[in-house]
Amino acid sequence: MIHLESLICYACQTEHTRNLFDEKERRAVVGTCGHSVCLTCSRADRNCPLCGKPDAFIHGTVNYEAMRQIEEFKTKAFEIFGKWWKTLVSLWDFGILEICISLLQETGIGVCSSCSSEEVLRICVTCQQAQNLKDVNLTNFFLCHKCADEKIERSSGGGTGAQNVQCYNCQQETDDPHVCTSCFHASTNNINVDTFSVCADCVIENHRGHVTTKTAEDYSIRHNTVGIVEKLLMIKLRSLEEKIGMKCKLRQMRLDLSAREALYWASCHYPLYTEEDCPESKLIGRPKICEGQVEDILVNVEKQYGKLEMVDSTCPCVEIWNEIVRLNIFDIHGLPPHFLAMAQKPKSEEDLDGCPYDFETSRKWIEQLLAIIKKGEVLTEPHESIYVLYDN
Repeated sequence: MIHLESLICYACQTEHTRNLFDEKERRAVVGTCGHSVCLTCSRADRNCPLCGKPDAFIHGTVNYEAMRQIEEFKTKAFEIFGKWWKTLVSLWDFGILEICISLLQETGIGVCSSCSSEEVLRICVTCQQAQNLKDVNLTNFFLCHKCADEKIERSSGGGTGAQNVQCYNCQQETDDPHVCTSCFHASTNNINVDTFSVCADCVIENHRGHVTTKTAEDYSIRHNTVGIVEKLLMIKLRSLEEKIGMKCKLRQMRLDLSAREALYWASCHYPLYTEEDCPESKLIGRPKICEGQVEDILVNVEKQYGKLEMVDSTCPCVEIWNEIVRLNIFDIHGLPPHFLAMAQKPKSEEDLDGCPYDFETSRKWIEQLLAIIKKGEVLTEPHESIYVLYDN
């Protein structure tokens, strides 16, 4: 079973950042304990950040299997995105949202870790978190009393038994550390998942009274993995520009916007069907997802990628782009407002041929942009942002 989390470094990830292994300073290094971190983190601390094993990374052994996987995933970013989303949707169809995402399975069915039967699985969160507390080095999540008071809604009480440890927030030593539970669970959500993936019968028999994964309102799997999917997708798009050079800036921008639109809809926290508004009783408690929306946008992104890949001559918009850079025609967000307006389209799933610079709908923005360029004055203040609204 391959997990998206096998592609990231656990040592330097945060609640909002996932660092993929790469061929340079973030090469995957496997420790004597079996855990992997990036080369940079292994040099900074030889001890394992997950289990705390001393000198686990002293040998600096490269995890070639992880490196092989990530290179394969980079080239298959569209396929990985599609399988990731299809797996989520199929799990919702079963009424189960598993924390573990298998990229080799598309149904949510797996082998129960207790009885080995092939069933739709649930995760025993109670057992998983209890095991994580034993396996994971808690020192990365300690807060001093002062910082714990400021973050009290995210912190457990004291009584950890640790003394003279450093608060991760203010770096001051404390002999009464608290544990930042939200950071701990965010960093360990996908550890020991396979061990506690069990079928419904084993939940009843061995995990009665325990907390198991909730239904569709729990979207932690998307929160924890969408950043990884996004990085894979953006690496794929950037590799095209490296391969063919800047052949058409506007088509490249339109491709990026469409990809981000797909990511946006794939990561939304959708409202759930209730008894009052569901068309069928079996949909109660499931998210209100527009059927086929993400899939259609993703298909369009792949088409755009293929067409841009076939462009063999430099588009006139590239010369205009160079003038935008030279004259600093960007808004307060660092974006080129006129190009952004031209690259947008009413529906991200629509397939439009050609460079937006040639579209009739772009005339207004082109005229405004050329007027600024004609003046030849470098802007010292951000240009006003342009917002384009389309009728539904």
